[in-house]
Amino acid sequence: MKKKNKNPQEIIDLIEICEKHFKCDVKERNKVQNNVNARMTISNLLRRKGYIYQSIGKALDRTHATIIHHERKIDSYLESDKEFKDKYLLVEEEFHIKYNPMLEMTKQELINKIILLDIEKKELLLGVDRLVREKYVKVKKYNRVQGLINIVHQRTKLGKEIETEKGLNIWYNGLHN
Repeated sequence: MKKKNKNPQEIIDLIEICEKHFKCDVKERNKVQNNVNARMTISNLLRRKGYIYQSIGKALDRTHATIIHHERKIDSYLESDKEFKDKYLLVEEEFHIKYNPMLEMTKQELINKIILLDIEKKELLLGVDRLVREKYVKVKKYNRVQGLINIVHQRTKLGKEIETEKGLNIWYNGLHN
């Protein structure tokens, strides 16, 4: 369930945490990278807490469209900018220490979450078992021709791979016809 502005203090605290770590003022009307990164961090963390675009936009003095844009772009920024990712993780950790979502859950919600996590763990373990079996089959198939691969690797001169491949195709086609 999305919440409008259930806890304004939560938003204020997150803004303060971001401004401290990014050393900026998120409400400044500019596109300085630290300010943008801080606003993206705030947008993402509040969306994950269930806040709607309009509430986040209002808190940051931006439109809901800007918040949607932040949500679409943040993953690629986190992947490509290590400094941003480091600051994001610091902000996230500090924010979640203060506003741990599990502290807001009822006993039954916690039990349900544990059950779901247990099911997810079992599914992941089954997936790992399946991947190990698939790997074993592929390795077994690969081992069967490992000697041939080693010979081709050792005897093929650098830059002659395509010619070697064509020659092997001609040889195998002639051999099997």
